[in-house]
Amino acid sequence: MNCEFITSDMPMPSCMLFPKVLVALSISNTAKIMYCLILDTVLKTGIKDENGTLFVYFPLTELVADISKCIMPVGRYLNDLEKVGLIMRIRQEFGKPNRIYVLGASVLTELNEKHSKIKCLRLEGSNFRLGGIAPITRAVPSFRVPMRLAVSVAWQKGN
Repeated sequence: MNCEFITSDMPMPSCMLFPKVLVALSISNTAKIMYCLILDTVLKTGIKDENGTLFVYFPLTELVADISKCIMPVGRYLNDLEKVGLIMRIRQEFGKPNRIYVLGASVLTELNEKHSKIKCLRLEGSNFRLGGIAPITRAVPSFRVPMRLAVSVAWQKGN
């Protein structure tokens, strides 16, 4: 079998920007990819509004075709991106696509700082044991301790 490894002078295919802060966000991976797609489109072919801010017209039909999903999930992903604060949609007149603004680097920096302060305790798999309790199979923010874990720790301290 012939293998070709990447070298520093090898030409790479075109790629999209993927901000690291997206990894920590609790939105679906498809929404993250859709954000990268919108960000890439804004950076390449963004239109300036009257204030000089870049935006893009991205009709739902194009997003549906680009990420190979139905129109309902695409709408949910856009809502998720808007709730998290990564994009802002401005309605246009009837029959025209929304203006989509990608919020600036300060928002990504703020999200990154927020998620670096909220350390997640990853208690996944069967390797984690604390006082013989069953493993917890989800990420738990450090503020909220699952009831089983809190009871087990309190019980161990009492003995």
